[in-house]
Amino acid sequence: MQQKEVLEKGNRIINYSTQMKKLFSFIAFAMMAVFSLSLASCGNSDDDDVVEASIVGTWEVTYVKASSSYPMEDVGDGLKIGDRMTFHSDGTYEDSIDIGRWSLNGNTLTVVVDDDMSLPAIMKIKKLTDKVLEVELDYGSFIQFEIKMKRVS
Repeated sequence: MQQKEVLEKGNRIINYSTQMKKLFSFIAFAMMAVFSLSLASCGNSDDDDVVEASIVGTWEVTYVKASSSYPMEDVGDGLKIGDRMTFHSDGTYEDSIDIGRWSLNGNTLTVVVDDDMSLPAIMKIKKLTDKVLEVELDYGSFIQFEIKMKRVS
């Protein structure tokens, strides 16, 4: 009985790792989308004030923090420090793992990976300037991410 439980737990960890990889890709894409759309949006809300520049361009990951109320040894093969994401003006993105689509509404960046299995990643932009992009992704008590990037082009 214990061996079966250990195998089931191992399978859950493997599935979790695969989902985290897709989630990190989606997060990166979503961050770029939020920056582009926020420049085009109108209004004076406090949330819009964090977006001061366009998200379109290439960004390099400088910081990634993942936290969860569940035990986790690895968050998968998702974004890592040094990885790059490019948000294109046509609403597409690419990174070292995936390609997909992005959109920006105020300070909300939505990224969708072009595959059959991924759910949209919806991120809150904490800061977007000509040189810095900072986003948060929160899946409640399951997992939260904080990602910081610098513009490289």
